[in-house]
Amino acid sequence: MTWLFPGDIEEIGEEMLLNKKTDLKADILKVAHHGSKTSTTDDFIQAVDPTVAIISAGKNNIYGHPNKGVLERLHAKNITVWRTDVNGTISFKYSQKKGTFFLQMP
Repeated sequence: MTWLFPGDIEEIGEEMLLNKKTDLKADILKVAHHGSKTSTTDDFIQAVDPTVAIISAGKNNIYGHPNKGVLERLHAKNITVWRTDVNGTISFKYSQKKGTFFLQMP
């Protein structure tokens, strides 16, 4: 299972990574910049091709994160979205017995 944590990069940072032909493919994407409208472009999502996206955002935050357009782009690609403002604490745990990661909610 692979993860991508792009931090707070915005569209220009995503373009730089895409232009370098970096292998960005990951099973889980920690969505950049709290789901801000300034990142998570269609091209970036296509390159990462995650099955799960995690968005860290405060409930009812003044910035309106996550952005509606970002959510629509993720949902259009049938990506499962987990959000801290909706789901609370999100953690993944590795099961050595099963050899897999699984989502663990509080």
